[in-house]
Amino acid sequence: MLVLADRGFSGFRLWAQAAATGVDLLWWVKTNLRPRHQETLADGSWLATIIPTSGPGRQSTPPLTVRVVDYTIDDGRDNPDADRLLTTILDPAEASAIELATVYYPSTSQNHHSNA
Repeated sequence: MLVLADRGFSGFRLWAQAAATGVDLLWWVKTNLRPRHQETLADGSWLATIIPTSGPGRQSTPPLTVRVVDYTIDDGRDNPDADRLLTTILDPAEASAIELATVYYPSTSQNHHSNA
């Protein structure tokens, strides 16, 4: 099962709770979210760690590993906005960056461009 979420619903604690259920997550997040880069993958996505930025016990909470997919949608504008997805699917062989972006925005599958 793959659970999608809009960027208004993202947050470390909610991510951790949802991921603990065993489902895969694919969440749109704000591009100013700054996960800590760990490794760039062959498809241009990258592994990173995220930590809670607020709340009790945040400093003692272990970081979580996520995969980051940065991309833009070519919609004809001169400077299209960048988008960012986080996922629990860490292996690009299981789902490539383009496939994940297409799952999130299927109506524009012809126009996705990885930023990596």
